[in-house]
Amino acid sequence: MNIITVDIGNSATKISIGSQTPPARIDLSDLDSLPLTSAPHHWVVVSVAPSKTKALIQWLAKNRPDDETTVVTNKDIPTQSSVKDRAGVGTDRLMAAYAATQLIQDQASVIIDAGTAVTIDYVNSQGTFCGGMIFPGVSTSLKSLATNTAALPELESKSIKAVTHDIRIGDDTQSAILNGVAQSQAWAIVGIAEKLAKQHDARVLVTGGDAGLIKNIMPVYWQHIPNLIHDGCRQLFQS
Repeated sequence: MNIITVDIGNSATKISIGSQTPPARIDLSDLDSLPLTSAPHHWVVVSVAPSKTKALIQWLAKNRPDDETTVVTNKDIPTQSSVKDRAGVGTDRLMAAYAATQLIQDQASVIIDAGTAVTIDYVNSQGTFCGGMIFPGVSTSLKSLATNTAALPELESKSIKAVTHDIRIGDDTQSAILNGVAQSQAWAIVGIAEKLAKQHDARVLVTGGDAGLIKNIMPVYWQHIPNLIHDGCRQLFQS
C-alpha cells in the first residue's frame, strides 16, 4: 500500500505522495487537487494542529473511504525519552528524533526545526530524546511585535532574506524590523545549537520551513534535511 505522509504544522501542511515525491505545501481546502490513484493509500499524519487534523480526517472519510489513516501519537514512536512528561512533547519533535536516530547511529544529535515555533532538541548517543527548547519563530515574532506595540506595522506576510555574516541594519522601520527579527533568530539558533552540539559531541540536523534563514551562516558540518519528519514516518510505517 502506498504511503502518503502528512506533516500538519501551525502555519503549513506538507504532503508527500510516495517515497520519490518531495513534500509539497498544500492548503487543506485543496485536497481534491492531489494527484491520487484509485488504489488504496495509507495516510500517516503527524500533526500539532488538532482542528486541521479533524478537517483532513473528515475529507478522507468522505472522499477516500478505502484508505487507511494513522494519526501518529507519541506511543507509536519507539524512541526512548527521559523527559518528565513524554505525552506533552509534540509528536513532530519525537518523530524528528526517531528519524535522526535512524540516520545517525551511535552518536548524539541536535535537531533544529525552524517554523512558526523553533525547536532545538537533543538526542543522546543511546538514541534517547532528552528534551530541548522552544521559542517563537520568525512569523510569530513579527506578529508579536505588531500585536504588542502601538505603532509597529504588521509584517508577518513579508519575506525574510537569508542571513549572512555581514550584519544588516534597516534604513526605515520595516527593514529595521525584518533585519532585526531575521538576524536575532538566525544567530540565536546557530549559537545555541552549536554550543549544545560541542557540549555533547553531537551532529546537527536542520529542518523546517524557515531553515533557509540560516543556510549561509550554519557550520559546514551541519546537515539540512528538509524532509526529516516525512522520512521518519516512512521508516516507521513502511513495513
